[in-house]
Amino acid sequence: MVRPAPLATPEDLSDWLGEPITEETDVKRAERVIRFASALVRKESGRTWVQDDGETVIVDLPDDISMVVVQAAARAYENPNGQTSDGIDDWRGTFKVEEVGVYLTATERAMVGRFRSVSSGGLGTVATTREDSVPASTGWVPTDTPNVYFPW
Repeated sequence: MVRPAPLATPEDLSDWLGEPITEETDVKRAERVIRFASALVRKESGRTWVQDDGETVIVDLPDDISMVVVQAAARAYENPNGQTSDGIDDWRGTFKVEEVGVYLTATERAMVGRFRSVSSGGLGTVATTREDSVPASTGWVPTDTPNVYFPW
C-alpha cells in the first residue's frame, strides 16, 4: 500500500521554526513528524487531500490544513520527549504539554473539523408500533391490570 503524500514539507517546518533543517538525521525526523501530523489531520477530517495517484497533494490545499500540520509537527519536532519543565541556574519554568508526540489541540481539531465531509449517520431502524394505551378520553384512570379502567 502506497502511503499518501505528506501535507507539508520539511522546508515548511523549517520556515515555521525559523531555523534550518539541513542535517540528514534532522530532515528524516522532520519528515516523520510531518507524516504523523498529516495522518492525524486526515483522520480528523476524513479527507486525504491527494490526487488519485496517492502521491500528489491537491494543488488547492487549504492554508488552514497546512498550518495545522506544521504546528502539530513543530510541537513534536521541538519537544519529542514531552518535557514539561526546564531550568538554568536559578531560573525554572514549567510548560503545559497536553500529550507526548504528535497531537492536535482542540483549536486545531475545530479548524480541521470544518473540512469534514458530511456523511449519513448510517443505517438504522425506527419503531413504528406502540402498545395499546388508555382511551383518548380523560374520563378513565389506568390500572396495572391490562384493559381495566376506572371512571375518573
